[in-house]
Amino acid sequence: MTKREMLNKIAQVCANDAEIVGFCGHEIELLDKKKGYKSNKPSKAQVANAELAEKVAEFVTEKGSVTCAEVEEAFGLSNQKASAILNRSGKFAKTPAKGKVKATWTLAE
Repeated sequence: MTKREMLNKIAQVCANDAEIVGFCGHEIELLDKKKGYKSNKPSKAQVANAELAEKVAEFVTEKGSVTCAEVEEAFGLSNQKASAILNRSGKFAKTPAKGKVKATWTLAE
């Protein structure tokens, strides 16, 4: 149970005591204010990664099918960063590796 849920439950149970209800309401407002800095806007890194994903999408469009290593070399990224861009952006479809053949990525339809 989260702090917010607990405060709401306390306020419901003690609905006849205005002081407790007021206190719980104030605490919930403080939680909202505290969470305000974590609003739904993307962070600087997320914005940069989205721009990079667009560039990678253009690269994949030109090449047709690429491996993670090709993306690394083309953009000067680490293996982890290239893999994260390909996996998490939702723009690419992975063809699984078979034997010694590496997995390839194409644009998702």
